[in-house]
Amino acid sequence: MATKYYTKSELIRLNNKSIKENRNQCLSTEKLKNLNPKYIYPVMQTLFHNDKEMRTIILFDADNNKGILDISIIDYNKLNTFNGTQRVIGGSNA
Repeated sequence: MATKYYTKSELIRLNNKSIKENRNQCLSTEKLKNLNPKYIYPVMQTLFHNDKEMRTIILFDADNNKGILDISIIDYNKLNTFNGTQRVIGGSNA
């Protein structure tokens, strides 16, 4: 099964969009600045939320630090995927 993931630039862009659209769950912009741009950040769980958006739970590192970001269904469907045959922990190389 394919797993969706964010890159650092996608997280920053979609987080800024979520803040502008007053979505319920956004991430700390300071935390995002400190993420490594060479890593990917997998979506560990999703929840269809408010009948118009997807709540994504994102794994940031091997210490199980997570964040929640609400995005549009359209943006969610545009996220890249990996095939799941490789072991990926948040903050892993793509």
